[in-house]
Amino acid sequence: MNEKIITLLTDFLARNSEKEYRPGSDDYEILRYGLAVIYYTITKTILLLAVAVALNILPYTLAFMAVFGGLRMYARGLHLKSNFGCTVLGFANYMVGIYISIHFDIGLLLTVIIYLICVSLNAIYAPSPTENSPISESEKLPLKFKTIIIMGGLFIVMLVIGNNAYRNIILMATVIETLHILPITYKIFKEKRN
Repeated sequence: MNEKIITLLTDFLARNSEKEYRPGSDDYEILRYGLAVIYYTITKTILLLAVAVALNILPYTLAFMAVFGGLRMYARGLHLKSNFGCTVLGFANYMVGIYISIHFDIGLLLTVIIYLICVSLNAIYAPSPTENSPISESEKLPLKFKTIIIMGGLFIVMLVIGNNAYRNIILMATVIETLHILPITYKIFKEKRN
């Protein structure tokens, strides 16, 4: 069903574009891949937000999305090859991270220690390339710098925020994103870290 929708969208755009896209050509496949990424991202986001509304955790989910997405944009990290695996891992990341954030008092000192460990690991391993998303040498330093800057800003927010659940959300989203850049995580999931 999903593949049929993506093919229909690709064919429609290919027919109505000024550029010529022949089915099977590299340009056509690039267009199809881009549309597939957009389609799956939108459907997973809608599903995640629907579950968040049903569980009455929408504000926490949006905060987690902002932190995790902000870090992931620059630190990059593990991407599973299967859309199903990606969806299951993503939901597990969000639900476990939010559950811990809401139901456990991690404490400020432990939060700071864990966060600084994450900053150190990101300084070593970020950005983390994947087979489908390689990173050139010229991109690495700027991406690492942006990752550390964002982490610094989040650290300040985490220290001044009065709400323990949101402080925990910043921590848990950071921990989970940091796990996604570690070489051991790639080995566990049998993915290539280029």
